[in-house]
Amino acid sequence: LALGASTPAVGATEAPTTVLATFGRGERVQAARVAATIDELASSAWSEPALLSDAIGAPPADRTLVDLPEAELRRANVERMLGAEANVAAFATVLDDPSVLSGPNRRNLLALLDVAWLDDPDAWSSAVGDWLVAQRSTLGAVSIVPGSPITVVSSETGVPTTLLNALPYPATVVVDVDPSNGRLIVEDQVTVTVGAESRSNVVVPVAAGVGNGDVVLTVSLTSPEGVPIGNPVDQS
Repeated sequence: LALGASTPAVGATEAPTTVLATFGRGERVQAARVAATIDELASSAWSEPALLSDAIGAPPADRTLVDLPEAELRRANVERMLGAEANVAAFATVLDDPSVLSGPNRRNLLALLDVAWLDDPDAWSSAVGDWLVAQRSTLGAVSIVPGSPITVVSSETGVPTTLLNALPYPATVVVDVDPSNGRLIVEDQVTVTVGAESRSNVVVPVAAGVGNGDVVLTVSLTSPEGVPIGNPVDQS
C-alpha cells in the first residue's frame, strides 16, 4: 500500500513524502476491514494513493540490520510448520480446486510467522502446536475404513472398500489393491469421488489366480496426481 503524504504526521518534513505501509498478519487482524481502511485513506485530505514505483523511487533512508540469532526451538517449529504446510498442499490435490484448502492454510501459516508473536513466545508455541495438530487432522480426513474378512468363491469378484471423507469438500481418490500372493489378481484401479463429509463404498475388481488359501490385500489411496493419501489398510 503506497501513499503520497504531505503532512508532518506522516513525513519527516512538510514536503510531500511517499511511504509504503503493510497490514499485519496476526491472527487478530480483521481481513474484512482492509478494503474499508484503503477507502478511508484514499478519501482523506492528507493522503492520496501512489504507485509502487513512486515508493521505490523515493529518496533512500539509512537503515541498520540487527543480527539476532533465532532460538533453536523456534527454528525447529518453523521447519515443522513448513513441512506440514507442504504436506497439506500435496494432500489438497484430492480436490478439484486445491487452493480452497491450501490457500487458507498458507495464510494461517504466514500469520503464525508474523513478528508480532516474538513478544509472547509461550503463546506462539501453543498456537503452533494447535496448528500442527490441525494439519495432522486434515491429512487424516480422507481414509480407508477397515473392513471385515473377504471370502472369494468365484473366479471374478471384487474387494469392497469403504472410504471416509471428513473434508467439507468432495474428494477424488484412486483406490488400489495389492495382493500378498498370486491367488488373487487385481484387474484395475478404481477412481472414486467421495462427497463432502460422507462415506462411499467402492468395489475394486479382482480375479482368482492359482491355488487356494489366504491372501492379504493391502488397500491404498492416492490423489489423481499420485500423492499417497492416508495409511494403507490390510484386509484378508
